[in-house]
Amino acid sequence: MRDRGHMGMATLRLGLALALAASPLACSRTNPFFCAGSPNGVCADAGSGSGGSSDAAVDAPAQHCGSAADCTGDPGHPACDTGKDGGTCVECTGSDDGLCSGNTPTCSPDDTCVACGSDGDCSNGGACLANGACADPSGVLFASPNGNGDCSAGSPCSFDTAVAIANGSAAVSFVIDLAAGTYPNTQENIDAHADIIGRGATLVGNGGGGPVIDVVAGTVRLDFVTISKSPDVGVECDAGSMTLFAVSVLDSAQDGVDSNCDVTILRSKIARNKNGGAHLSGGDIDVENTWIVRNGLGVNPSDPGLTMSTTGTALVRFDTVAFNNIAGLTSAAGIQCITPVPVSQTIEVGNRAGGAPHAQDSGCTDDPVTTHVDATGNGSDLAFVDTAALTFDFHLTATSPDTVRDVDGNNGSNCVGAIDIDGSARPINALCDLGADEFDPNNPDPTTR
Repeated sequence: MRDRGHMGMATLRLGLALALAASPLACSRTNPFFCAGSPNGVCADAGSGSGGSSDAAVDAPAQHCGSAADCTGDPGHPACDTGKDGGTCVECTGSDDGLCSGNTPTCSPDDTCVACGSDGDCSNGGACLANGACADPSGVLFASPNGNGDCSAGSPCSFDTAVAIANGSAAVSFVIDLAAGTYPNTQENIDAHADIIGRGATLVGNGGGGPVIDVVAGTVRLDFVTISKSPDVGVECDAGSMTLFAVSVLDSAQDGVDSNCDVTILRSKIARNKNGGAHLSGGDIDVENTWIVRNGLGVNPSDPGLTMSTTGTALVRFDTVAFNNIAGLTSAAGIQCITPVPVSQTIEVGNRAGGAPHAQDSGCTDDPVTTHVDATGNGSDLAFVDTAALTFDFHLTATSPDTVRDVDGNNGSNCVGAIDIDGSARPINALCDLGADEFDPNNPDPTTR
């Protein structure tokens, strides 16, 4: 009986050895821990340590890949991070960021391709666009507050020079990349196809001039720029089309924005302008995830927070229109729709006429379920972070009520995939919040969102 048992055990061991030799654990590549068909190129049970359940764990050196050549069998992870778990096939590394492209052109510390956040993330020397891609440097005009060069990255020019070059080449699209800083006495008429990017750039109006930016033709996009203290309208569009993305328009002597064009305003702040917030007419209108607050601070302000008139398409949703003021009683204080415009998932509160409670909107086709309109309240019940004019912050808080937080309504599913004023994806909970901010209970501090 012992002999037969001994022979049976030997046969079993031989069978196991042959099975292991034919299994995926026996990697045939130079690196014995590499398996092309396995996630990240790592063999199953590789390096499983004591217990010795795997020949690879016993016999192979402690690394998964030694170079990118070991990762050719995994198209999603073509680079090798030799310092990660003894060597792991990954999407990219700092030395292989050329593997990243499109809207995710830079390699993050965790070895994944992500959107750029600044020009420094663009290894091609171009500008970081709002969509996360890096612009081709050959189409970028670099400008700085004291620039007097040739508009190259190494020798930036003035903003005025960059606009003049773009205006003189109407058939060419340019990116104008503004270095951070203050640009005084700005008054630009733009007749071009241009994307003006200005993270940390503030364009200050010319004391005796017109709008800081006046689009007279072409297709103009402003990203991340602050427009401040215009002696006229802050930003104007007379013809063509205009997009404002993450733009602040503050402290203009007239309206913050005045447009007779196709206009798109996303994730922006229009505040403290003396006559009114935004007056949009004539073209298609898209206003989303935007604060239009604390406008009408001048003498006899005649325009409400948002005035709209269009024979085209209109999309107005996820906006916070609050604490605007008009002098007379002829229009609403918050949103005035001269032609019917649908408004949804928006907060309208605290807008006043002559400092007294007044109609929040007029002529608009509000979604009655997903639009919060409060004509009598002062907004304190909504528990915004700060409603003061100088320090305004209309983020929601943990004590904001369920009248504006986690509101579904008839079209709650439409909020899936939407982005709030900070760039956070909606919804964070099961349902979306109203207004421009999506409150994050896991990150209640708006300064870190």
